[in-house]
Amino acid sequence: MYRIALTAIVLCLGQAGLVQTAGAQSRTIAADIAQQPSVGYVIQGSFAPADGTRAYWLTLAAGQSVEVTALPLGGTDPVLTVYDEAGAELATNDDFGDGLAARVPLFSAAGQRVRVVVSQLGESTEGLGDAPHFTLTVTPSDWRPSEPETVSRLPYTHEGTLRANGEQAFIFTAKQGDTFEAVAGSDESGLDPYLRIVPATPGQTPTVAGTTALVEDDDSGGSLAAQLVFTAPGDGTYAAIVSGVGSGSGAYTFGLNRIELPDPIEIGLDETVQGVVASLAAPPVYRLSQRAIATLVRQPGAVQIAMNAMGEGEDALDPYLKVGIDTPFGQSEIATDDDGGGDLNALVSLPLSRHEDLARWLRDLRITATAAGGVETPGGFELTVTR
Repeated sequence: MYRIALTAIVLCLGQAGLVQTAGAQSRTIAADIAQQPSVGYVIQGSFAPADGTRAYWLTLAAGQSVEVTALPLGGTDPVLTVYDEAGAELATNDDFGDGLAARVPLFSAAGQRVRVVVSQLGESTEGLGDAPHFTLTVTPSDWRPSEPETVSRLPYTHEGTLRANGEQAFIFTAKQGDTFEAVAGSDESGLDPYLRIVPATPGQTPTVAGTTALVEDDDSGGSLAAQLVFTAPGDGTYAAIVSGVGSGSGAYTFGLNRIELPDPIEIGLDETVQGVVASLAAPPVYRLSQRAIATLVRQPGAVQIAMNAMGEGEDALDPYLKVGIDTPFGQSEIATDDDGGGDLNALVSLPLSRHEDLARWLRDLRITATAAGGVETPGGFELTVTR
């Protein structure tokens, strides 16, 4: 029999030996839901005026799974974020399913206390009206985090299913400079896959919340598929993590392969070249010709880079320009443009001044011709560099 504690405006947890008054609700001190394993609680709470959040401590027993849900009240849009006792983020969610409720599944193998923070989306609580602002529930669950898969050989393909708020990690090793293409598609299963590459520590399961992505993507593969190219910054172990946008669930296919990127295409001043963007993961990349570099070193000034779509209609490309400097760890972006050229065309202007490193800087300059949004079908373009 699960313990249930209900309140109208303030938090009352008599069975846990804890009662909060209305005055306590105005502070941002985290309330302890229970000193013992916590499940089955229903709490109505309000956001603290000071920072627009409300925090609760939750105790999980060894092997226990729960679902924590924040239901909106009075026009709010709650966000759930869960931290361990050291303050590291474990999970977060905004809108679960089709509504504004937030839900986070939790599992503890060894037992632990976690801090559950409920906040308002956008951090502003002005105009929300009277409390309560949300209903927080803690219910039993059979959820378990997925064990990571090991990529044993390339090319690698895996078919799986993600439940709501689920994620799946794929562990692979790389040497510095190795380049990989990763793809996650859903085949209209209802899942909108999101793909991240993160550093991986042997013996630990990498998670979205526990690491910072080195590179990530949502819809670059078209039709909601995630697609990216990753160049390893050093020898080591990495993980590709497939998750869902929002709280979607469904079947997916993940693929990983090592690729060789083509050398940049040479382009001169006042020269128009034609190309095709077939994939946002590996779009055409250009570099200035030696003659163009010599001319710009002798007579520096503003340079305009124009990318114009070829063709018309719904299938026409929406050009997007990225200009950067080539480095051992990929391109360092210095300028981008989407519609600066008019009619969806892209235009970047670079002011060049005379300095001793100008020639080297121009040799390392890279122009990436890509597209805004996903690429459903390959699209043609014309690229021109003029003074």
